[in-house]
Amino acid sequence: MKTARIMTFVLAVLLTISTEFNMPQAHGSMMRISAQNKTKGTVSVGIRTDSDKRLRIGVQAGNSGDAYYFTYQKSEGVVDIPLMFGNDNYVISLYEEIGDKYYELRDSYDLDLQLSDYNTVYLSSSLIVPWADAPTTIAKAAELTKNKKSDFEKFHAIYKYIVENISYDPYKTVPSGYRSDPDATLAGGTGICLDFSVLQAALLRSVGVKCRVVYGSEKDVDRLHSWNEVYFRGRWVTIDPTKDAQYYAAHAPYNYAKLAKNYKVTYKF
Repeated sequence: MKTARIMTFVLAVLLTISTEFNMPQAHGSMMRISAQNKTKGTVSVGIRTDSDKRLRIGVQAGNSGDAYYFTYQKSEGVVDIPLMFGNDNYVISLYEEIGDKYYELRDSYDLDLQLSDYNTVYLSSSLIVPWADAPTTIAKAAELTKNKKSDFEKFHAIYKYIVENISYDPYKTVPSGYRSDPDATLAGGTGICLDFSVLQAALLRSVGVKCRVVYGSEKDVDRLHSWNEVYFRGRWVTIDPTKDAQYYAAHAPYNYAKLAKNYKVTYKF
Protein backbone atom coordinates (compact mmCIF):
# COMPACT_ATOMS: atom_id res chain seq x y z
CA MET A 1 0.00 0.00 0.00
CA LYS A 2 1.27 3.44 -0.84
CA THR A 3 0.83 5.36 2.37
CA ALA A 4 1.46 8.67 0.65
CA ARG A 5 -1.85 8.39 -1.25
CA ILE A 6 -3.79 9.10 1.88
CA MET A 7 -2.53 12.64 1.95
CA THR A 8 -4.82 14.41 -0.50
CA PHE A 9 -6.26 16.44 2.30
CA VAL A 10 -4.76 19.90 2.09
CA LEU A 11 -5.11 22.21 5.02
CA ALA A 12 -6.06 25.01 2.68
CA VAL A 13 -9.43 23.39 2.00
CA LEU A 14 -10.39 24.28 5.52
CA LEU A 15 -8.17 27.26 6.17
CA THR A 16 -7.94 29.86 3.41
CA ILE A 17 -6.15 32.63 5.18
CA SER A 18 -4.19 35.67 4.11
CA THR A 19 -1.33 36.79 6.30
CA GLU A 20 -1.80 40.40 5.21
CA PHE A 21 -4.46 42.34 7.08
CA ASN A 22 -5.31 46.04 7.20
CA MET A 23 -6.17 46.71 10.82
CA PRO A 24 -8.00 50.08 11.10
CA GLN A 25 -11.60 49.71 12.31
CA ALA A 26 -14.22 50.14 9.59
CA HIS A 27 -18.00 49.91 9.30
CA GLY A 28 -20.48 47.85 7.24
CA SER A 29 -20.27 44.28 8.55
CA MET A 30 -20.60 43.33 12.20
CA MET A 31 -20.76 40.28 14.44
CA ARG A 32 -23.42 39.13 16.85
CA ILE A 33 -21.74 37.23 19.67
CA SER A 34 -23.14 34.84 22.27
CA ALA A 35 -20.77 33.49 24.91
CA GLN A 36 -23.36 31.33 26.69
CA ASN A 37 -21.48 28.15 25.65
CA LYS A 38 -18.11 29.49 26.80
CA THR A 39 -17.96 26.78 29.48
CA LYS A 40 -17.96 24.28 26.60
CA GLY A 41 -15.10 26.09 24.90
CA THR A 42 -17.07 27.65 22.06
CA VAL A 43 -18.50 31.04 21.18
CA SER A 44 -21.49 31.50 18.85
CA VAL A 45 -20.98 34.02 16.05
CA GLY A 46 -23.52 35.45 13.66
CA ILE A 47 -22.64 38.07 11.07
CA ARG A 48 -24.80 40.89 9.74
CA THR A 49 -23.54 42.21 6.42
CA ASP A 50 -24.73 43.54 3.10
CA SER A 51 -21.34 42.91 1.50
CA ASP A 52 -20.72 40.26 -1.16
CA LYS A 53 -17.02 40.09 -0.24
CA ARG A 54 -15.33 37.14 1.41
CA LEU A 55 -15.44 37.13 5.20
CA ARG A 56 -13.10 35.60 7.77
CA ILE A 57 -13.59 35.03 11.48
CA GLY A 58 -10.33 35.29 13.37
CA VAL A 59 -9.62 33.65 16.75
CA GLN A 60 -6.54 34.96 18.54
CA ALA A 61 -5.21 34.04 21.98
CA GLY A 62 -3.85 37.10 23.74
CA ASN A 63 -1.10 35.52 25.85
CA SER A 64 0.26 32.97 23.40
CA GLY A 65 -0.40 34.99 20.25
CA ASP A 66 -1.71 31.89 18.47
CA ALA A 67 -4.34 32.61 15.82
CA TYR A 68 -6.61 30.82 13.36
CA TYR A 69 -8.96 32.19 10.67
CA PHE A 70 -12.19 30.57 9.51
CA THR A 71 -13.84 31.22 6.16
CA TYR A 72 -17.46 32.29 6.78
CA GLN A 73 -20.32 31.66 4.36
CA LYS A 74 -23.48 33.74 4.73
CA SER A 75 -25.61 30.62 4.33
CA GLU A 76 -24.13 29.21 7.55
CA GLY A 77 -25.95 31.68 9.79
CA VAL A 78 -24.81 31.39 13.40
CA VAL A 79 -21.67 29.26 13.80
CA ASP A 80 -20.01 27.84 16.93
CA ILE A 81 -16.34 28.79 16.90
CA PRO A 82 -13.98 26.65 19.03
CA LEU A 83 -11.60 28.38 21.43
CA MET A 84 -8.79 26.01 20.63
CA PHE A 85 -5.76 27.59 22.29
CA GLY A 86 -6.46 26.69 25.92
CA ASN A 87 -7.34 28.98 28.82
CA ASP A 88 -6.46 32.48 27.65
CA ASN A 89 -7.78 35.91 26.78
CA TYR A 90 -9.31 35.72 23.30
CA VAL A 91 -10.11 38.24 20.60
CA ILE A 92 -12.75 37.17 18.07
CA SER A 93 -12.46 39.33 14.95
CA LEU A 94 -14.34 39.79 11.70
CA TYR A 95 -12.41 40.58 8.52
CA GLU A 96 -13.72 41.49 5.07
CA GLU A 97 -11.81 41.09 1.84
CA ILE A 98 -10.86 44.39 0.20
CA GLY A 99 -8.50 43.06 -2.46
CA ASP A 100 -6.44 40.05 -3.44
CA LYS A 101 -4.95 38.66 -0.21
CA TYR A 102 -5.94 41.77 1.74
CA TYR A 103 -8.55 41.87 4.51
CA GLU A 104 -9.78 44.73 6.66
CA LEU A 105 -10.93 44.51 10.26
CA ARG A 106 -14.68 45.09 10.60
CA ASP A 107 -15.52 44.12 14.17
CA SER A 108 -13.98 42.48 17.25
CA TYR A 109 -14.99 41.01 20.58
CA ASP A 110 -12.91 40.19 23.67
CA LEU A 111 -13.53 37.35 26.10
CA ASP A 112 -11.67 35.43 28.77
CA LEU A 113 -11.70 31.63 28.99
CA GLN A 114 -10.73 29.99 32.28
CA LEU A 115 -11.98 26.41 32.64
CA SER A 116 -11.05 24.13 35.54
CA ASP A 117 -10.67 21.27 33.03
CA TYR A 118 -9.93 22.61 29.57
CA ASN A 119 -10.17 19.10 28.07
CA THR A 120 -13.97 19.30 28.33
CA VAL A 121 -13.70 21.49 25.21
CA TYR A 122 -13.13 18.27 23.25
CA LEU A 123 -16.68 17.15 23.94
CA SER A 124 -18.26 20.24 22.37
CA SER A 125 -20.01 20.63 19.03
CA SER A 126 -18.41 23.29 16.87
CA LEU A 127 -17.81 24.49 13.33
CA ILE A 128 -15.08 21.83 13.00
CA VAL A 129 -16.93 18.97 14.73
CA PRO A 130 -20.66 19.71 14.26
CA TRP A 131 -22.05 16.65 15.99
CA ALA A 132 -25.03 18.36 17.68
CA ASP A 133 -26.56 19.01 14.25
CA ALA A 134 -25.86 15.50 12.95
CA PRO A 135 -28.76 13.21 13.93
CA THR A 136 -27.51 10.22 11.93
CA THR A 137 -24.15 10.45 13.64
CA ILE A 138 -25.72 10.67 17.09
CA ALA A 139 -27.93 7.64 16.40
CA LYS A 140 -25.04 5.58 14.98
CA ALA A 141 -22.82 6.36 17.97
CA ALA A 142 -25.57 5.30 20.38
CA GLU A 143 -26.08 2.08 18.41
CA LEU A 144 -22.38 1.23 18.30
CA THR A 145 -21.77 1.90 21.99
CA LYS A 146 -24.90 0.29 23.42
CA ASN A 147 -23.93 -1.65 26.57
CA LYS A 148 -20.35 -0.35 26.34
CA LYS A 149 -19.20 0.82 29.77
CA SER A 150 -15.75 2.40 29.54
CA ASP A 151 -14.48 5.16 27.29
CA PHE A 152 -12.06 2.67 25.74
CA GLU A 153 -14.87 0.25 24.88
CA LYS A 154 -16.84 3.07 23.29
CA PHE A 155 -13.79 4.26 21.38
CA HIS A 156 -12.92 0.80 20.09
CA ALA A 157 -16.45 0.09 18.86
CA ILE A 158 -16.58 3.39 16.95
CA TYR A 159 -13.03 3.14 15.62
CA LYS A 160 -13.62 -0.42 14.39
CA TYR A 161 -16.79 0.63 12.59
CA ILE A 162 -15.05 3.52 10.80
CA VAL A 163 -12.02 1.47 9.75
CA GLU A 164 -14.15 -1.37 8.41
CA ASN A 165 -16.97 0.62 6.81
CA ILE A 166 -15.61 3.96 5.56
CA SER A 167 -13.25 3.87 2.58
CA TYR A 168 -10.61 6.41 1.68
CA ASP A 169 -11.23 8.31 -1.56
CA PRO A 170 -7.92 9.55 -3.05
CA TYR A 171 -9.74 11.30 -5.92
CA LYS A 172 -12.23 13.37 -3.93
CA THR A 173 -11.91 17.08 -4.62
CA VAL A 174 -13.32 19.69 -2.26
CA PRO A 175 -13.77 23.46 -2.52
CA SER A 176 -11.78 26.07 -0.67
CA GLY A 177 -13.16 26.46 2.84
CA TYR A 178 -14.46 22.88 2.89
CA ARG A 179 -15.82 21.67 6.20
CA SER A 180 -16.67 18.03 6.76
CA ASP A 181 -20.23 16.88 7.56
CA PRO A 182 -20.18 13.65 9.60
CA ASP A 183 -23.70 12.67 8.52
CA ALA A 184 -22.66 13.01 4.87
CA THR A 185 -19.59 10.85 5.45
CA LEU A 186 -21.71 8.14 7.04
CA ALA A 187 -24.21 8.29 4.19
CA GLY A 188 -21.57 8.18 1.45
CA GLY A 189 -19.27 5.67 3.12
CA THR A 190 -16.14 7.40 1.75
CA GLY A 191 -14.01 10.44 2.45
CA ILE A 192 -10.67 12.15 2.71
CA CYS A 193 -8.66 12.26 5.92
CA LEU A 194 -10.56 15.30 7.22
CA ASP A 195 -13.82 13.36 6.82
CA PHE A 196 -12.41 10.42 8.76
CA SER A 197 -11.10 12.52 11.65
CA VAL A 198 -14.23 14.68 11.93
CA LEU A 199 -16.49 11.63 11.80
CA GLN A 200 -14.55 9.86 14.54
CA ALA A 201 -14.55 12.98 16.73
CA ALA A 202 -18.27 13.57 16.18
CA LEU A 203 -19.21 9.97 17.00
CA LEU A 204 -17.04 9.88 20.12
CA ARG A 205 -18.02 13.30 21.46
CA SER A 206 -21.70 12.49 21.09
CA VAL A 207 -21.27 9.61 23.58
CA GLY A 208 -19.07 11.57 25.99
CA VAL A 209 -15.58 10.51 24.91
CA LYS A 210 -13.08 13.36 24.50
CA CYS A 211 -11.57 13.51 21.01
CA ARG A 212 -9.48 16.07 19.12
CA VAL A 213 -9.28 16.69 15.39
CA VAL A 214 -5.63 17.34 14.61
CA TYR A 215 -3.99 18.95 11.56
CA GLY A 216 -0.35 18.63 10.63
CA SER A 217 1.93 16.12 8.95
CA GLU A 218 3.02 12.50 9.29
CA LYS A 219 6.51 11.16 8.61
CA ASP A 220 5.54 8.77 5.80
CA VAL A 221 3.64 11.28 3.69
CA ASP A 222 4.49 14.42 1.79
CA ARG A 223 1.35 16.52 2.32
CA LEU A 224 -0.68 17.87 5.19
CA HIS A 225 -2.89 15.44 7.03
CA SER A 226 -5.69 15.16 9.59
CA TRP A 227 -6.01 12.57 12.34
CA ASN A 228 -7.29 12.27 15.93
CA GLU A 229 -6.20 12.21 19.52
CA VAL A 230 -8.58 10.33 21.83
CA TYR A 231 -8.60 10.53 25.62
CA PHE A 232 -8.99 7.24 27.46
CA ARG A 233 -7.17 5.39 30.23
CA GLY A 234 -5.94 8.73 31.54
CA ARG A 235 -4.00 9.91 28.49
CA TRP A 236 -4.28 11.21 24.94
CA VAL A 237 -3.66 8.53 22.31
CA THR A 238 -2.82 9.25 18.66
CA ILE A 239 -5.30 7.56 16.31
CA ASP A 240 -5.22 7.64 12.49
CA PRO A 241 -8.42 6.08 11.12
CA THR A 242 -7.62 7.09 7.53
CA LYS A 243 -4.44 5.03 7.45
CA ASP A 244 -6.00 2.10 9.26
CA ALA A 245 -8.99 1.97 6.88
CA GLN A 246 -6.51 1.48 4.06
CA TYR A 247 -4.55 -1.15 5.98
CA TYR A 248 -7.84 -2.96 6.62
CA ALA A 249 -8.83 -2.80 2.93
CA ALA A 250 -5.40 -4.17 1.96
CA HIS A 251 -5.61 -6.97 4.56
CA ALA A 252 -2.45 -5.58 6.16
CA PRO A 253 -1.74 -5.59 9.91
CA TYR A 254 -2.26 -2.39 11.92
CA ASN A 255 -2.60 -1.13 15.47
CA TYR A 256 -5.05 1.56 16.57
CA ALA A 257 -2.42 3.42 18.66
CA LYS A 258 0.14 5.37 16.66
CA LEU A 259 3.50 6.78 17.77
CA ALA A 260 2.96 10.47 18.50
CA LYS A 261 6.57 11.21 17.56
CA ASN A 262 5.75 10.33 13.93
CA TYR A 263 3.18 13.14 13.75
CA LYS A 264 3.86 16.85 13.71
CA VAL A 265 0.92 18.88 15.04
CA THR A 266 -0.07 22.23 13.55
CA TYR A 267 -3.53 22.73 15.10
CA LYS A 268 -5.81 20.83 17.46
CA PHE A 269 -9.56 21.35 17.54
